[in-house]
Amino acid sequence: MSSGEEDILQIRGLVVHNYVLLEPDGGVILLDGGFLGNALGRIEKTLKIHDRSLKEDVRAILLTHGHIDHTLNIAALKRATGAPVFAPKADAAHISGTHSYQGLSRICGLMESFGRMVLKFEPPEIDDWYEPGENLDFWGGLKVIALPGHTSGHCGLFSEKQNAFFTADSFANFYHRAEMPPPWFNVDGKEARRSIVKAAALCDDETRVFPNHCHSGGPDAHRLDLITLAAKLSK
Repeated sequence: MSSGEEDILQIRGLVVHNYVLLEPDGGVILLDGGFLGNALGRIEKTLKIHDRSLKEDVRAILLTHGHIDHTLNIAALKRATGAPVFAPKADAAHISGTHSYQGLSRICGLMESFGRMVLKFEPPEIDDWYEPGENLDFWGGLKVIALPGHTSGHCGLFSEKQNAFFTADSFANFYHRAEMPPPWFNVDGKEARRSIVKAAALCDDETRVFPNHCHSGGPDAHRLDLITLAAKLSK
């Protein structure tokens, strides 16, 4: 399903959604890899509708963080596309499944371990580890924004040229009410709150916001939800 933006396609899943960025010269950039329910098939079908090919046009796969609902299909996507995979360096342990969860986030660790076993998770090979502040040379330039707390290296990607902000799992608003991720999914709740406030501060009145756990409304609605949540958390 399209997000309503000509150059940004939102692939909606049951719980988590991922994005496809269309470059003017025919290239394709994938943001995260979807989760359950034949995510690869959904991506391939969407690209076909827009006269793009999974095998021929995908130039890069960008991971925002290392939770399994974002990484499950990355190894398969890499094989299908031959494209390099980029990921936040601080999330290397999350991606490999070796992160040592502490406190309430141990629940997330147990869920991740179970999911890896049941779903026969294949850790993806990462071609390039990126750092906060870097500018990735895709889609006219994507700046890496550190938004830690959900995971150690959780990042957003900001396009100044397109005024588009991919906020990953910083917040969720499935029911038109923005919330933080449940506390057991965050490695550091206080840091996650600060990241939400930081993300909102980077938005102006025209910024298009694209979260991964959201309702089907447009990016303007997501921006307003983010700003409302940040204001609530700042009190």
